[in-house]
Amino acid sequence: MKSVQDSIFDARMEEEFRQADAERRETNMAPEEENPNASEAGEPRQDDEKGRIARELSALADRIAKQAQANREQDERHDNGRRFREYATLVFIILTTVGVFIQACIFGWQLESSDKEAHIRLRAYVFSEAVNAFNVRKNGDILETYTYIKDVGITYAKIDKISVGMIVRAPPEPDTIEGFGARNKEIVGLNLAPNSPYVVINAREKLTDDEFEKIFTVGGVNRIYVFGRITYIDIFGDHHRTDFCHMYFGNQLAPREVGGYLGWQAHACENPKLNYAD
Repeated sequence: MKSVQDSIFDARMEEEFRQADAERRETNMAPEEENPNASEAGEPRQDDEKGRIARELSALADRIAKQAQANREQDERHDNGRRFREYATLVFIILTTVGVFIQACIFGWQLESSDKEAHIRLRAYVFSEAVNAFNVRKNGDILETYTYIKDVGITYAKIDKISVGMIVRAPPEPDTIEGFGARNKEIVGLNLAPNSPYVVINAREKLTDDEFEKIFTVGGVNRIYVFGRITYIDIFGDHHRTDFCHMYFGNQLAPREVGGYLGWQAHACENPKLNYAD
């Protein structure tokens, strides 16, 4: 379709052609008798008319060329403007997409961070606590140790398994809980409430005189080791593990009714690998 500008240009050209044709007709239609010298001047007049028409056509051609050039320049400006708008739109879309992606990453990180904080703050934490060791004496009864299993978090812990062992031996200690040998006490399927300790009692045959003499020393030639592992699930469904190890020895026994050591007299095992919690 022609633009409005092209239609106006065509109308102007048509009008100029009509005017030129009208002038040519008026000149050619003059009466022959009014110009007695027509036969003499006819040839020069004809040449002048041809020159005038040629000049008009040349001027018209120049105007047409200039107008065409102006139209091309305008089209180029329109094309350049369109390309610029397309590039600007593309850049805007890219920047917007990048901005949305960055915001989504930040939001995801904040959500993940908030979720981790909630897990840390609300999950269960199950640990052990040494209580008493009874019948640490010569010619005593069976040796017994008491250990608290406590949830120090603020939500319930579903205990998968608690396994505890006790052994009388000399240091050094092994690198793993398994290195002590079998754990002969097991508790499974326990729901542990926060701050409500569960007592695990471990027992073995009574001490021999030699074992007692070696335990009842300042440095503990022999020591009573209590060791174990707790596996449990928190309210978020995450699985956790706690390994523990403590020991009793020394030449200061508790009062006679205990006949052994109190909880505060217990020592954490010297190998840090034996006490672990996640």
